[in-house]
Amino acid sequence: MRMEDLDPDRSKSVYAEAAYDDLRWLGIRWQEGPDKAGPDKGGPCAPYVQSRRRSVYLAAWRTCCGAAFFTRAAVRAKTLKQPSALRMSG
Repeated sequence: MRMEDLDPDRSKSVYAEAAYDDLRWLGIRWQEGPDKAGPDKGGPCAPYVQSRRRSVYLAAWRTCCGAAFFTRAAVRAKTLKQPSALRMSG
């Protein structure tokens, strides 16, 4: 489970702990995660908190850029700012 913590007003550690407690109450067990102790901070897929995964996402983005997975949009940014450009035709 990855904790979405990008909204500080709604992302309190007490909420994360409550989520873990609820999952345990349901009988769900896990081998790794943000609440597991260890030298690798919970497992090989750490970190499990969204705000601490920037380097993971940046590396994936760079890989995609290098492999030419992205293409330029056919619509100009100026056009996108116009409300009529957001309407679907048909």
